[in-house]
This record gives sequence, structure tokens and C-alpha cells, in this order.
Amino acid sequence: MSALPLDLSNLEHLFKGDRSLMREWIGLYLQESPRYFALLSVSQSSGDAQALASAAHDLQPQAHYLSAARMLELLTAIEEQAMNGDTHACGELLNTLIPVREAIETELRSVLNAG
Repeated sequence: MSALPLDLSNLEHLFKGDRSLMREWIGLYLQESPRYFALLSVSQSSGDAQALASAAHDLQPQAHYLSAARMLELLTAIEEQAMNGDTHACGELLNTLIPVREAIETELRSVLNAG
């Protein structure tokens, strides 16, 4: 992926440039977000539109903090489709989200390793 999937300037602003707090937040994101992404997948597979919308909604602030515009766009679309009851369309969006999420996680791990 040639363009960076995220920009840490929002985190820098949020934590007033404190790199240790940024690394702590990144660590928590890497620890907690897999649960929400798994919930997205399970909810879509089971057709649970409410849980799907809720999980997508819960991940949106993290995408915003990471300035991960593509992730935020996909999560918003998933939430909207789920709220309309179209869990099938959410499956296609989730398939698009997977490589975006993986690229972000790879980049975040490299930030932690460089720290």
C-alpha cells in the first residue's frame, strides 16, 4: 500500500505530543479492536443487524483518532447498511475493510516497535 492508511496527527493533538501516551493508546487499540472486528464478522454472518451497527459505531472514534479515513468511511457505511437491515451488503463492505484494517495494524505495530 503506497499511501499511508492513517495519520497520527490526531493522536498527537489528543495527547499533546506525549509519545508514551500515544504508544499506550495504540497498544490498547491493538489489544481491544480485534474483539470489535470479530463482532462485526460474527454479527454479519448471523444476520444480527443491530449488533453489526453497534460494533461499527463503536469502532468509528478509533478510526477518527487514527485519521484512518478509509476505515472510517467503511465503518460508517457498514453502520448505515446494518441500520437499514441490509446485512448482506455489509459483508461486501467487511471484505473491503479487512485489508485496510490489516495495513493499519501493521503500521501501528511498527510505530510501537520503533518507540
